[in-house]
Amino acid sequence: MLMLTSGSTGNAKAVCFTHEQVLDAVSGKAAMRVLPRDRPFLNWIGLDHVAGLLEIHLQALWLGVDQIHVSAADIVTSPTIFLELISRHRVALTFAPNLFLAKLVATFESLQQSPKLDLSSLVCVTSGGEANDINTCIAASTLFSKYGAPHDVITAGFGMTETCAGSLYNTRCPEYDVSRGYTVASLGKCITGIEMRIVTSEGQVAASDESGDLEVRGKVVFKGYYRNETATKQAFAPGHWFRTGDRGFIDSNGNLNMVGRAKEVININGVKIVAADVQTAVENALGNRVARLVVFSTHASHTEQVTVAYIPKAFPIGDQEMMDIARLVTQACVIRTASRPLVFALREQSIPLLPVSTLGKISRLKVSRLFEDGEFAADLEFHHQTVLRASGAAKQMYMSGSKPENESEGALIENVAETLGAASDVLDITSETSLFDIGFTSMHVIKLKYHIEPRLGTDVPVVLIMKNPTIRALAADIDAYMKQSQGDSDEPATIEDYDPVVIIRGEGSKTPLWMIHPGVGEVLVFIGLAQCLAQDDRPVFALRAAGFESPYQRFESINQTVDIYTAAIRRCQPRGPYALAGYSYGTMLAFEISKRLNADGNKIT
Repeated sequence: MLMLTSGSTGNAKAVCFTHEQVLDAVSGKAAMRVLPRDRPFLNWIGLDHVAGLLEIHLQALWLGVDQIHVSAADIVTSPTIFLELISRHRVALTFAPNLFLAKLVATFESLQQSPKLDLSSLVCVTSGGEANDINTCIAASTLFSKYGAPHDVITAGFGMTETCAGSLYNTRCPEYDVSRGYTVASLGKCITGIEMRIVTSEGQVAASDESGDLEVRGKVVFKGYYRNETATKQAFAPGHWFRTGDRGFIDSNGNLNMVGRAKEVININGVKIVAADVQTAVENALGNRVARLVVFSTHASHTEQVTVAYIPKAFPIGDQEMMDIARLVTQACVIRTASRPLVFALREQSIPLLPVSTLGKISRLKVSRLFEDGEFAADLEFHHQTVLRASGAAKQMYMSGSKPENESEGALIENVAETLGAASDVLDITSETSLFDIGFTSMHVIKLKYHIEPRLGTDVPVVLIMKNPTIRALAADIDAYMKQSQGDSDEPATIEDYDPVVIIRGEGSKTPLWMIHPGVGEVLVFIGLAQCLAQDDRPVFALRAAGFESPYQRFESINQTVDIYTAAIRRCQPRGPYALAGYSYGTMLAFEISKRLNADGNKIT
């Protein structure tokens, strides 16, 4: 069996597992706590993730218990549903990372009336993927126990794709951690089938409470990456100890505690992002606007955040220049990490604080420590006051551009900014902004849909967002859709009336690219590719299958599909040359379309 790593610290690798390894891992997980055989597991993590597949799905099969699967979008957008499902279905085990636990606590604290819930069936809420803040664990444990769950129901753990998901668990959270004075929950002890050790920089096994690199081995640990001998060789130390890339210590009671990572990565809501990759993206976005910058990790509410400190090219830096730099950095980070960074300029007197090596390299770890110690507090305040002073002028510049023509456009601009986690003026969003030019991915499309729907009180088809890349076009189409859906009768529509064209990028001087959907019929899969083509000066279109929304039914045949797609391409691009690309099933459709277009004497690429 092959499972992909996330690829967040480099290219994704395929981890090779045998059935025996997986069954040993599932057996070890099941023995971690005594679980009842008459209560189901609740899963909201995709089965393409090792936690969803092994931690929930296969463990439930091993124990012979029922499973309840729900979309992550439903849980994340409405955390109360999580506890309602546990109560309704008498769930025994589920999964919730630290960030979601914090969101769950905040949601329930804001409720004016406590719901009627019974969580007495709940035995284990496994939590991993990122550090578990002990205050969050205490608050979440209190919330769970308020409705009948045991106080130690949260089980902080450690696992990777390479270790068949969770392989160490703290079954005494948060009591044990409070007694030890920890600010981050311990990760506990190993399950059967794996052992751990801490290795010092000298290559010696560390003593109790001594920090070093975490290594693991055992029958549940993978033996190698698929067709990647180089990565496999680098991953293992002598004795087949797997180098996890994490740093920690084992306390006097044999429990693992993390203190950092060997690699310079930033853990944002459980997703590890290489700091060097973010820095490259920011440097490319800024060009020669700054003299130097450093990207490092700092602690934010319930997770880590990207922090960017830069040295201006000249002192003093102008207010508008500072705003422009902050906007460009934010855009680059939103595209690369899907999170908003903390950005600030260093004052002249703070530059000597930077820990620069003899080779000129800035230590991200040391900068992060200086930040946490408050050494850059004055720089942050200076930057904050400058931004406040410039925000009025920046807002006026923003409004003097393509300002909203109506309430719908204004509300939609705020929905888009909310989806990206940043202010609309910082992101420079106007009514003519193309969503795909400001870093929208397929997940952002879905998130935007969930932000729009509560405001309008109705369902908004994904195709409306896909077909209207600019704020103005999308607002107009949503208004038209609302009026149509509120009408007394639907106009009859035939499949020949269906318009399959989704405009991902409408402008450009090069030959337009037409991308044809895979077998499922959806075109969200092309958004990532469109991002890569952003600088190619090429119009990009996608063809989406009929049948996702009324009143159109699915196509009846391949010939009908090809006829409608060919006609749509000709309407938008009357003359060749034509550039066609198909994904999987779409390759066959692209071939058939190319024959139709080629019959007219057009060149196909």
